[in-house]
Amino acid sequence: MQAARFKISRMFERSLKAGRKSCWAKPALMGYKAWPLVISVLVALFCSGVLTSQGKASEGQSFCSKPTLPVGEAPPPFKVRLGIQRTTVGAGATLRVRVENLGATSATYGYAYRLARFNQGHWINQPTGPVFGAKLFAQPEHAGSCQAISISAHVATGKYRISKPISSVGPEKRAVVAHATFRIH
Repeated sequence: MQAARFKISRMFERSLKAGRKSCWAKPALMGYKAWPLVISVLVALFCSGVLTSQGKASEGQSFCSKPTLPVGEAPPPFKVRLGIQRTTVGAGATLRVRVENLGATSATYGYAYRLARFNQGHWINQPTGPVFGAKLFAQPEHAGSCQAISISAHVATGKYRISKPISSVGPEKRAVVAHATFRIH
């Protein structure tokens, strides 16, 4: 590595002594004129989602940034589901889920969830850590905030189900358990 650095620096010195504008001298000659353009292009690409700070961050952000849900002209009084970012995830990945309220009544729920693995025809509950937090709300015809769930790197592959209890708000109190299934590969 040291030999390569020395060779590059020697090439740069020779090109400067010879007065050549080689590829080694171009960044220094660009000066202050081109950098604002380069920076503004990079900022535009980052803000538009073409570049991200993490590999698949833009996928999670686009899932979580769409709070309005398409519903019919006359939505039912209480209809909720558990939205899931992807149906297949790798061990050690982060899965994003959200409560999606397709009804005309507000819904309330907490951070707690259950995780179950499908094994030999039955759903077997998996251990999850304790979850603490205040109650959250999903307005009618909107999705609630995203919840990021870290999948252990040492989890068995297979079919999984995440469940979350959700209640309606108002005089006709109803409670359901919403489910979403996914695979860990």
